[in-house]
Amino acid sequence: MTVDRSTEDRDQRWESPIRERDSKVWQKACKFGLFDHVVLSDAKDMKAAFQSNKFLDRPDTFPYTLLSMDHTLGISGSNAEGWKRRRRLLLQTFRDQGVGDQRVEPIVDRQIGSYLDHLEKERRRGGGLLLDVQLNKDLTSILNVLVFGVENPFSSEQEYESAIRKLEEFLNSENHNQWLVLSAIFFHLPKYLKAFVREDLQAFQSFLTRMAEVISRLRCTWASSPDDTVAAAFLEDLRHRQAMTPDQKRTELSGVLLDAFGSTVDILPGTARWIVLFLLLDPEGQDEIRREILANIGSQRRPTYSDRNKSFRSQWKDFSLDVAKASLSYFLHLVLGRLPYCQAFLEESLRRASTAPLGFDHVATEHAHIREYHIPKGTSIVSNIHAYHHDPEVWSDPERHRPERFLDESGNFKRGEFPVITFGIGRRSCPAEVISRGILFSFMTSLVQRFSIDKVDGGFYSTEPRGHALFLRYPTPFLFTLKAHP
Repeated sequence: MTVDRSTEDRDQRWESPIRERDSKVWQKACKFGLFDHVVLSDAKDMKAAFQSNKFLDRPDTFPYTLLSMDHTLGISGSNAEGWKRRRRLLLQTFRDQGVGDQRVEPIVDRQIGSYLDHLEKERRRGGGLLLDVQLNKDLTSILNVLVFGVENPFSSEQEYESAIRKLEEFLNSENHNQWLVLSAIFFHLPKYLKAFVREDLQAFQSFLTRMAEVISRLRCTWASSPDDTVAAAFLEDLRHRQAMTPDQKRTELSGVLLDAFGSTVDILPGTARWIVLFLLLDPEGQDEIRREILANIGSQRRPTYSDRNKSFRSQWKDFSLDVAKASLSYFLHLVLGRLPYCQAFLEESLRRASTAPLGFDHVATEHAHIREYHIPKGTSIVSNIHAYHHDPEVWSDPERHRPERFLDESGNFKRGEFPVITFGIGRRSCPAEVISRGILFSFMTSLVQRFSIDKVDGGFYSTEPRGHALFLRYPTPFLFTLKAHP
């Protein structure tokens, strides 16, 4: 069905069959459970909608009300006016920490190195390797340092691993997509009909309980030792909010920190798994990444995110110390960026992975329009990121892994007219996008610098996602082997 174009009253519904020319704009207008949804699959429409104040809120569906305590807490699920203030403070704290520049790179490098050492130990044991929970721990520990001030906010490694597994059980369940859709009637069902989702819900509630305990335990540390963590920044901000009660302050702090931690705890490692799969299926791409790294970075240190696009000024010292480097090609590398193919491979991997294929729902808070289409108040707006990333009118051969689409004729990295929007678009896009891109870039380049990734005999490799990929897409688990480079 297509969207009703009239604006007469709120009770007007969608009556006309969707036409061919409308299908690219909306992809689909439909009901999920009891709720009306419009699904956008055009980046320009998404940007126009999600920059507007009329589409900034989250819908009154169970996952958002659970995560944000009825839209009052945190950032991603909140509708209260405070989410804008919290988001600004989070972004400012990330900037103060050095996210996006060299100050945060030692933290990233340390944890990437830890995971590569883990892979080396597994490689020496022989046989096929699997990307296990250690990947989740080492990648999310980077965010832990920025958010909590410690790599492991839990009381032990076992507790940390257990919490991650609980969250994965919930996110990877075969059932959770169904109950998210039907959540409006979930609490009115008889007990025997709730059994099919109870285990999923208990796993998620267990994770929330553990995180609340972690925040309560670490709170005294933040108060006595102020630093530049997200926790300390929000604690300082709350000290100046005289109108809030102590309970309200504790609740708001917990909501923000849970949001900051949970937003990447599974999506970040999930995207890293897709990147490894694409590397595995593209040995020529691996070779090109390694060649570019060795030519511009060498093998004495791991690549960093700032290596991707260092300016001539920042590299002038290196340039002047070695006259032999003073060639036209080296000069161009300094000016235009030294790792263009690495950037292109990552961008193509983010496009194809689309780990959160439908992003986060928005809702129309009043009657509104997108282009000439009328959107009734209360309609949920979904961004079909996966459809946009695989639209043949935007990306030629969208199912083919082709990093070259992000290189210009001179071999320099380009993003082009159509952006990759893996982390969302508009005013509620992921505030951790910059640090997430930096982590994934460092992970990919450091992995290929140190190892060649190969298939195992008889292994199964598919770019089709595992399970029912409606809200989150994960690759089907796969085995691989590693060959170490000197």
